[in-house]
Amino acid sequence: AGNTASASGTGNIDTTAPVLTLNNPGDTNDTTPTLTGTGEAGANVTLTITDANGTTQTVTTTVDGSGNFSVDVPTDLAEGSFTVSATTSDNAGNTASASGTGNIDTTAPVLTLTNPGETNDTTPTLTGNGEAGATVTLTITDANGATQTVTTTVDGSGNFSVDVPNDLAEGSFTVSATTSDTAGNTASASGTGNIDTTAPVLTLTNPGETNDTTPTLTGTGEAGATVTLTITDANGATQTVTTTVDGSGNFSVDVPTDLAEGNFTVSATTTDDAGNSASASGTGNIDTTPPVLTLTNPGETNDTTPTLTGTGEAGATVTLTITDANGSTQTVTTTVDG
Repeated sequence: AGNTASASGTGNIDTTAPVLTLNNPGDTNDTTPTLTGTGEAGANVTLTITDANGTTQTVTTTVDGSGNFSVDVPTDLAEGSFTVSATTSDNAGNTASASGTGNIDTTAPVLTLTNPGETNDTTPTLTGNGEAGATVTLTITDANGATQTVTTTVDGSGNFSVDVPNDLAEGSFTVSATTSDTAGNTASASGTGNIDTTAPVLTLTNPGETNDTTPTLTGTGEAGATVTLTITDANGATQTVTTTVDGSGNFSVDVPTDLAEGNFTVSATTTDDAGNSASASGTGNIDTTPPVLTLTNPGETNDTTPTLTGTGEAGATVTLTITDANGSTQTVTTTVDG
């Protein structure tokens, strides 16, 4: 009958692998992290995840119209390193793969803060320990409620040290330190201190005149404080003695070694917990020489209340005790004239 028929078609030779990238997951404290990357719009991407325990799970997602994909790991990954392998294929059967690694870290970073304590430094140095390279942010609040913040970096030995930027008010202050690691875990530490720029109380009782060559030195100070006393005698010989102020605020200590006859000086010093110091001084005189005293012999007299005379050191008090023939005793006191 002579009838004919024909048909035709077209095809495409495609030997080019499809586009596929996988963003490296890195460190995270999310045990079901989101995996992201790029591919050909509409393509399916299969991701295989193997955690630190060797447990494997697979998830499939589709690249969106902008060429991006994003999918969460379905089940919690174990702490530690994990790997991700991504594969895709195009309509021509070409395949592409990409891989990456990550780390599950849910452990808070190390952070310690050395308690500032008492200080007379109004911009004290704050110190502590952390993970090498970590950033530590410290917030300081003083006795007036004024707050300031300073940031520092932990050195390679795991230590940090930073000065408070501005003067703190007298009184108690608090410090709050925070840090976070690359996985997003945080840690905090806190401490307290006290700004004290007031000199401690210290008084020294003047030793004055004495015939005691190792006199007792006394005074007052802050309870529990250490007082150091330096004594220099008339010959220039120096000795030092240390004592502690009692709970009532008093101290008392003997000079350890005999002082030479003559004038001596005493210098007392003390330092409080904040580093403030105070001093006091005094003078004394070692006099072991008996005073001059003579008594004129009364001799014979018909005066039943005779006058008694003699010599002594000007201004000295002389006490006379008189006993008569009957054994009766009487005492009279007088002062040597100028």
